[in-house]
Amino acid sequence: MRGYAAALAAAALTIAGPATAQVPSSADYSDARCFLVFTILPERLVDGKPVSQEQRAAMDSVASYFLGRLAARSPSLDLGTVMTPAIIRDVQGNLPAQFESCVAGTDALMAAMTRSGTLMEEAMKAP
Repeated sequence: MRGYAAALAAAALTIAGPATAQVPSSADYSDARCFLVFTILPERLVDGKPVSQEQRAAMDSVASYFLGRLAARSPSLDLGTVMTPAIIRDVQGNLPAQFESCVAGTDALMAAMTRSGTLMEEAMKAP
């Protein structure tokens, strides 16, 4: 990982410390992997081209979503246990498959965002 992705991953690793060790759940590993996918992906080419600023912003938002889920579920988890170098390399090496599994988890999020946008627009039109 380079640039922004490396900084974001480093920041994530420092959010929680080993003060009160918590055993990671399978959901913790899954959310950590998805966080990594959407952190690594902006550094890759999409259809042979660098990602646009709009795409990068969307990916940053989704990465934050997964990190937030992880932090809310397991606030005392040492993120280093679910973002080991081996896991990061695995995500990098299997990015397309990892991406596909994470996208399925974002369907509900996208539906909620669309619905909230619609509700906001309707509220703004109301007298």
